[in-house]
Amino acid sequence: MEKSMPTANARAKTIASNTANPAVHSGFNHFLSQMCGFICFAFVTTATVLSLSLLHLTGEFEVDATLAVNPTYSENLAYFQPLHPDMPAMDLLSEMFVRQFITASNTVYKNREEMMRMWGGGGMVRYMSTPKIYGEFWDRVSKKMFNGDAPPAVTMEPHIRRILKEGWNSWQIFFETRTMKNNIEAPKIEHWIATIQFRYYSYNAVMFRRLRNPMGFTVTQYHLARQKK
Repeated sequence: MEKSMPTANARAKTIASNTANPAVHSGFNHFLSQMCGFICFAFVTTATVLSLSLLHLTGEFEVDATLAVNPTYSENLAYFQPLHPDMPAMDLLSEMFVRQFITASNTVYKNREEMMRMWGGGGMVRYMSTPKIYGEFWDRVSKKMFNGDAPPAVTMEPHIRRILKEGWNSWQIFFETRTMKNNIEAPKIEHWIATIQFRYYSYNAVMFRRLRNPMGFTVTQYHLARQKK
């Protein structure tokens, strides 16, 4: 009993001395911080790996455009037909796309943001034409009226007179443009003949190009000539 008392006292003194020593506290805190950092790093790494694995295993979503057709005068009867190049109403859709391209490429607003949406690198004309056709359009037409920095000084509106189908993917468009600097002066009227050839390129992934141009209508040849009256 007498021998155990000094041993207990010695242990108590050792614990007291370690508690009073600040170096021991700092070392213990440093160890805890390292453990917490390691646990956080392991958690973040594991979550990242799992997320990438799920993204890799999950297939890409596809955006499939459909056409709602109302075959009768009844408002309650309609059917949905997936858009594809061989559908029966393809000529009507092709004419619609041709009109849209002619309108977009020959319309000018005195607004920079609106022109960027029409003629800019991410605009409608760009998404409806090949890079070659868009580059020629930018050099021949856009630089004269809109360079991307300042709004145009004039407004221009097209008016399509007639559209003729020359082949399965070739169309001829007769239209006129009205160019005005202001509302006081008379508009400058010019007559044009445009020849367009196009193809349909499908995109099977989620992207803005697919959403903006669901059929993949792409102008491959574009010729514009002034028509004398």
